[in-house]
Amino acid sequence: MYRQKHLLFVIVAWKINNRGAGVIGTLYQVYAYEKDGKGGLKVDKEIVTRNDMTGIEGTDQNLPSHFHGKTPSEVDELLGLKPK
Repeated sequence: MYRQKHLLFVIVAWKINNRGAGVIGTLYQVYAYEKDGKGGLKVDKEIVTRNDMTGIEGTDQNLPSHFHGKTPSEVDELLGLKPK
């Protein structure tokens, strides 16, 4: 399904440090955009609302947390465009 679309992906990362909640590391969010037909872009809501498009690399609630989507290759794997 995604192979039939021309998408622009943006991987955003924020440093986070909330020791009280046990959250330390980097928060990642993957955004996907497609042409809107008017010369601009629109968010591909089907992709950006997926739970696996956001995550923490570090610790979350004092437990190790790893986000698989930090690189274009990993995003391709999450979307099933490339074998894991």
